[in-house]
Amino acid sequence: MHTTVEALATEERARAMDALPWMAAAGRGEPGLLDCVRRMLHPEEPEPSDDPWA
Repeated sequence: MHTTVEALATEERARAMDALPWMAAAGRGEPGLLDCVRRMLHPEEPEPSDDPWA
């Protein structure tokens, strides 16, 4: 399941889905879809706002 979600959650799809209000609200510093996938599948990765070089 992880492989399928990661394969379908592309940058292009995430940008398109940001037109949806609830997906735009879900993202904090990155597109909502990518934020959701990162939180669900890779909770060890830092939040985008935690990156001092961003």
